[in-house]
Amino acid sequence: ERYATLKRFLERNPHPIKPYQLALQLADLFDQYQVHRSDWLLDWAEGKDILKKREEGTASLDIPPDQRWQPDFWRALIEDLGEHWEMNSRSRLHTKFISRLHEIADQGEPIPPGLSRRIIIFGISSLPRQVLETLAALSRVCQVLYFVHNPCRYYWADIIEGKELLSESSRRFAKKEGFPSVLEDQDLHRFGNPLLASWGKQGRDYVKLLDEWDDLATSQKIFKNDINLFSEDLPDASSLLQQVQNGILELLPLPSEAEKTTPIGKDDDSITFHIAHSPQREIEILHDQLLRIFDQKEDSPSSIQPRDVIVMLPDIDRYAPHIEAVFGQQPDPSIENPPPAIPYSIADRKTRGHDPICKAMEALLDLPASRFAASEILDLLEVEALQRRFGLKVPDVSLLQRWIRDAGIRWGIDVEHRSEGEFHAPIDPTLSLNQNTWDFGFKRLFLGYAMGHGDAFEGITPYPEIGGMEGPILGALRDLLNSLQSLRDRLKAEAIPEAWVALFKELIDAFFQPQGSEEERSVALLRETLDQWYRQVAEAGLTTSLPLAIVKEAWISKLDEPRLTQRFLGGSVNFCTLMPMRSIPFKVVCLLGMNAADFPRLQPQ
Repeated sequence: ERYATLKRFLERNPHPIKPYQLALQLADLFDQYQVHRSDWLLDWAEGKDILKKREEGTASLDIPPDQRWQPDFWRALIEDLGEHWEMNSRSRLHTKFISRLHEIADQGEPIPPGLSRRIIIFGISSLPRQVLETLAALSRVCQVLYFVHNPCRYYWADIIEGKELLSESSRRFAKKEGFPSVLEDQDLHRFGNPLLASWGKQGRDYVKLLDEWDDLATSQKIFKNDINLFSEDLPDASSLLQQVQNGILELLPLPSEAEKTTPIGKDDDSITFHIAHSPQREIEILHDQLLRIFDQKEDSPSSIQPRDVIVMLPDIDRYAPHIEAVFGQQPDPSIENPPPAIPYSIADRKTRGHDPICKAMEALLDLPASRFAASEILDLLEVEALQRRFGLKVPDVSLLQRWIRDAGIRWGIDVEHRSEGEFHAPIDPTLSLNQNTWDFGFKRLFLGYAMGHGDAFEGITPYPEIGGMEGPILGALRDLLNSLQSLRDRLKAEAIPEAWVALFKELIDAFFQPQGSEEERSVALLRETLDQWYRQVAEAGLTTSLPLAIVKEAWISKLDEPRLTQRFLGGSVNFCTLMPMRSIPFKVVCLLGMNAADFPRLQPQ
């Protein structure tokens, strides 16, 4: 059976979310095929179960036996789309678009309406082959100017192992004088720059890809001047950073001990390394170093401001709490002339991980599997929008925390809840199953409110610390638990998408009363992503009942999708994820979390 691989995945540890996870992976896989190997998909659509190679004149490869389900799956998808296949397949649209552009150019037709006479692309570090094919076809009917960053003025693909050398005629960049025609592995250190050799694979591959589409003779004919714009008037490499930069630009190997090198000054801090034992210590060192830089440059013409600094990390969410703890601390009033606070902003954070309302929403959707631990309910009570909805104030939360602790509430709604599924009875057989549940605790709290100090009533000892004016606070806690229990019961059953959307909108209104721009923005984001998910479901014609696990993940995961509203370049020290081209406008670039296990980031397969 060709689908045995997928079947094994679904049958091993079955869970309602696994079909959805598999669908996500398959969608991403075939989307990548459409971008990078559309020729494979076109062959598969015609019934050719082969893997075509890029190089002309080379034989195609057979698909491995355990992957032969992929062509079948693609054809089944085409059959399911029916007449919509032609307009929804990127690979098919790409082929038609390219053919139409060549037809316009060959027949001398006018430029189609809406197509600009000139297209300019810049600030992009890499593009897939399919996009370059499109730009090459567009260049036949309009002018296309593509500005490419290249760290080295010479042809440098030779210095990386595993390359396929291009022919001399297709290279835009000349070989450096003195380079051998073929560079052996043992000579890499003698002729190649080690940073390009180890970190330049993506740039090497991209420059090589551009060379395949670059008509060097035509460009030299049109552009009389040299369009390889490398600076000829380089400053003296006085700092270590300038020496590194010039070494990459000029394709210089590491100097030998016998060669004369430029000495590094004792006060040269252009490149510095710090070793720290924890993320917290990394941030503390960074904070101290930035204060030193701002203080040193304060009166100089080349002063460094917070907006000139970028801090990039492989995992921004892991470091965000430490950043807020160090950079967000208030100056100590007991210290004379305390260091100034450094303004900062954190970009690229996952909304579901730090936004209080979104975190609370995710916790509410997890109620069917919740033990109703006291700590979980107290975490919900920390959300101010939820406090307002149930008539509570910030000081009331600490009071409720004391009541819950002293009343002995630990986990579980009642005996029935504790008896469900994976929840087990107490280890001590002398204890009642109702001991330390919310039902047990509320009986103590309300009995104490009604009678104050007194003897136990039907085996329940009253909790006497609740006064008459505090009754509404206790009632609000009871209302919250009733609402949570009712919501838990409603979330257990499967429902059609329309019913889920109605329930979630009701949930937002029932548990949150936003106040202020931040909270209103969070609630608006919840509603916006929910409507977006429902539109996609409606377009797909999905009307079957779905379990909560799938609906929750499909909705909440949309909160983390990139949006234009995320702050960046806001005039302060910018903390962000490591991404290409991000460091260009900054004078100071700092890297944190560059541990061997964390960078380069590994994509799970």
